[in-house]
Amino acid sequence: MEIRDLISKKIQPVTLHDKLSKAFKQFEKLHVDTLPVVDEKGKYIALLRKNMLDNDPELLVSDIVEKFVTGTREAIRVDEHFYEIISKYHALESTIVPIVDKDNKLLGVVSGQRYMEMFSASFSFVEPGSILTLFIPKTDYSMAEIAQIVESEGGAILSSIIHSSEDNSAVHVTLKINLNNLSAIVQSFERHKYKVIARFSERDYQDVLKDRFDELMNYLNV
Repeated sequence: MEIRDLISKKIQPVTLHDKLSKAFKQFEKLHVDTLPVVDEKGKYIALLRKNMLDNDPELLVSDIVEKFVTGTREAIRVDEHFYEIISKYHALESTIVPIVDKDNKLLGVVSGQRYMEMFSASFSFVEPGSILTLFIPKTDYSMAEIAQIVESEGGAILSSIIHSSEDNSAVHVTLKINLNNLSAIVQSFERHKYKVIARFSERDYQDVLKDRFDELMNYLNV
């Protein structure tokens, strides 16, 4: 998965020389709360937020944006890992993230809806199976060994998510495994001294995932 696979050109930028009336129309037409702003060469300048707009539609975008310019901190380079979009959404509190090339030229945006659709696909939410979470000291972490244990019990890892513990001494490894019954795999992990901290069968989590995903899509509503 690459960021370029998620880019949409549906949300067109406004330029510094456009009137706010054009931005108003874009906000209403696209149902978004932010728009990218570019200069005359197509280079990214900043995000224009709907709540920044003055009531005078004859003002130029530059009259508003110059007060709020934050530069490329709001954008993500197209060659970065697509997981970087998660933290950027959190930082921006926006429904879109601008994507630029190495010369800071705007290539398009990634919407929250598009990202979450691709993220859910990458974690194999739609594939049958079960979820298992391990707690592992960082010094003992080996994905090769984890995969070997799963495969030795007739399973296969469809996807994984790894994040550090609060004190950064261990990792939580969440696995999507293609089996409905994880009993043999859990026992095998325990024999190898792995700590299993959570397990969910397909029946346990599938409805919850669908409900939460639908709620998020309704919230983003791009």
